[in-house]
Amino acid sequence: MGNNNLEEKNVSMPEKIGGVIFGIWFVASIIAGFVASEIGTDAVMLVVGQFFAGIVLVIILKTLIPMIKKRKRGSIIGIVFISVFAGAASALIWAACAVKDGSFADKIVLLPERILGRENCNVGAFYAEIFACAFFVVSAITLLSVICKRKALERRCSFTVKAVCHDVRADMRQDMRAGRRYPEAGVFEFTYRDKQYKVYEQTYVYGLNISKGDVVYLYINPENPYEFYLENSGIFSSQAIWSAVFLMIISGLMAAGCNLLIFR
Repeated sequence: MGNNNLEEKNVSMPEKIGGVIFGIWFVASIIAGFVASEIGTDAVMLVVGQFFAGIVLVIILKTLIPMIKKRKRGSIIGIVFISVFAGAASALIWAACAVKDGSFADKIVLLPERILGRENCNVGAFYAEIFACAFFVVSAITLLSVICKRKALERRCSFTVKAVCHDVRADMRQDMRAGRRYPEAGVFEFTYRDKQYKVYEQTYVYGLNISKGDVVYLYINPENPYEFYLENSGIFSSQAIWSAVFLMIISGLMAAGCNLLIFR
C-alpha cells in the first residue's frame, strides 16, 4: 500500500474522453444484448464476446500497462482474471462465427438437454446460470484474495508509528466540486529510526475521514517502512469486503433465478 513515489492522481483529457467512450460502449452493449436475444444465439454470443474483450482491453490499458511501466509485479488473481475473460471472449466470438452453419447452433441448443437429462426450453437461462455461477466463483476468489492480503499485511506490518497526514488526495481532483464526494487516499509523514518517510496509499476509498494535519497511527513493515496500512482504509476498508460480498449475493440470486427458469 505504501510507496515513496508520490505522483499526483490527476485526470488527463484523454482519460476523460476514454471514460465517456467506455460509458457509452457499456450502455450500448447492454442494449445490444437485449436486441441480440431477439435475433439469435449467434448474435448473443457475439455481443457477450465483444463485451468480455472490451473489459480485457480496459484492464490492460488501465492496470497492466501502467504496472509494467512502473516495473511492478501483477497479482496472480489479476492475471487469472484477465486470462479467463480473454479466453471467454475468444471462445464466444469464435462460436458466434461458427454458429452460422447451423451445426454448432444445434449443439449449443441440445447441450443443456444432454446435461440435464430432460427436455429444456430455457437454453438462455441455462447458459445465464453458468455465467452467474462463474461470476460467483470469481467474486468468492476476490473476497478470499482481499482477506489473504489483509492477513499477510498484518503479519508484515508489526510496528506502530505516529504519523501526520500531509495531504488527502481525491481520485478526480481536477473535477472536485462542493458537495460531491470522490474516493480518497492519504499521504502521511513519519519518522522511523531517525529517518523521515513520506508514504501514500495506493488504494482510493470513500469516507476516509482524515484531514490534512491529522495525527494517525500507521502499522509499518520494520524491514520496509514504505509498506504500511492504516485501519479502515485501502484494502482494510470495509467497502472492499462488502463489495465482494455484494457481488457474491447478486450472482447467487441470479443463479438461483435462472435455475428456477430451467426447471419450471
